[in-house]
Amino acid sequence: MKLLLAAERLFALHGPDGASARSIVAEAGQKNASALNYYFRTREALIEAICELRMTPINNERIERVASYLTDRPEPAARLRVLAGILCLPGLIPIVEARGKSYFRRFLAQAINNPSTRFVPIVRERFDSGLRQAVPLIREEIPHLPQIIANKRVATMLRATSYLSAHLEARCAEGPWSARQIEMEDEIELMIDGFVGFLTAPHVARVRTLSQQQADRPAQGSWETVLS
Repeated sequence: MKLLLAAERLFALHGPDGASARSIVAEAGQKNASALNYYFRTREALIEAICELRMTPINNERIERVASYLTDRPEPAARLRVLAGILCLPGLIPIVEARGKSYFRRFLAQAINNPSTRFVPIVRERFDSGLRQAVPLIREEIPHLPQIIANKRVATMLRATSYLSAHLEARCAEGPWSARQIEMEDEIELMIDGFVGFLTAPHVARVRTLSQQQADRPAQGSWETVLS
C-alpha cells in the first residue's frame, strides 16, 4: 500500500514517465530498492493496481446510482442532469475520503494523456461497467444526436471531468477541508450545468468518415472505445 500511494502521488505530480522506480521506493520509505519490482513486475501492473484501488469504488458507486435512477426515474426535464451527475460525482470519492489530501484525480488526468500507461485497455471491461450502463441512458435523452456524435460528446465530457476534477483536487489540498469541500461541491454543480448544455446543444459539425485502419489507430487511447 505504501508503494501504491507513493507511486500515485509521484505519477500525479510528475507523470507516469517522470517518476523512477527508485524515487517511488524512496517516497514509500522502503529500504529495499527492489521492493517495487517484487510486488509489481511492470509499470503497467503498478498503474493497474492504482486503478483497481481507486476505480473499483467509483465504478460501484456509479452502478448503484444507475440502479437508483432506473428504479425511480426523474421527470424528463431533470434526467440529463441526474445522468451527468452519475458520470461526474462518483469520481470525487478519493478527494472526499482523503479530506482533500488525495492525488488520484491528478494521476488520472496524467494517465489519460500518456500512451505509455495503456490506460483505456486497463479500464475497459474492468472498471467501466458503470459508464457502460449510464451512457445508453444519456443517449436516450439526446435523440437529436447521431450515436457517434453522442459518444464523442460524452467522451469529451469525461475527459473534461478528469481535468477539472484534477484542478479541484489540487485546490482542495490547500487550506482547511471544510472550506474547500464547499468550493468543490459548488464547482461540480456548475460543471454539471455546463455539461447538460453541452450535451443538448444542436449538432452542426461535419464528421469525416475514416478508413477502418485510420479509425483503429487511436482506439487504445480513445474514450469512445469504452463507451460504444
